[in-house]
Amino acid sequence: MVDQDVDKYTLALLNGLAQRIYYDKKEITDAVLKEEICPNMSDAQFDSVVSKTSGLLKSIVSVDMDLNQLEAFLVSQTKRKDSDLTEEQSKIYIRFWKSHRQKIHDSLVAHTRWNNSLQAMKWRLDVNVHSRHEELHAPTAIVELQLTNKSSQAAESVQFEMDEGKLASLLQSLNDAENAIKSFQERNH
Repeated sequence: MVDQDVDKYTLALLNGLAQRIYYDKKEITDAVLKEEICPNMSDAQFDSVVSKTSGLLKSIVSVDMDLNQLEAFLVSQTKRKDSDLTEEQSKIYIRFWKSHRQKIHDSLVAHTRWNNSLQAMKWRLDVNVHSRHEELHAPTAIVELQLTNKSSQAAESVQFEMDEGKLASLLQSLNDAENAIKSFQERNH
């Protein structure tokens, strides 16, 4: 196969595999991909190409590589003796990843979410005042959370009040969660 054809089917194969694996288009089977992309290739050869391409794609996705990591990874792949990956194909992987990284990430997040998700938060501060004596009472925060149900995509609104003590407790809990996430990320990078 000429290089131009290889480059063309590499991008088409990456798009097809992404559609099937990450965007839930189960109707895109290997047979469909072979028929659409390179019908003249033998089944064994096509299976090998699909296996290698999906393996590279899964490696890229599992680490959620940034472009620097991706370039280093692809350079190492092209230099391996047992690799068929060319520099031109590496450029295609980079172009593909630039356009699909966020969409694939969002798809994976949506598939791993098991509960409602927070779409928006609004708040306001209320202070009750007695008009006769102009006596101020402790301020309260009125919070509204807009949630989306994963299964039905229906929006739901939850409202509640918090005084200064409850707000401080909530902020401390959020700070603890942020620190735990940072600690986890530092260990894994």
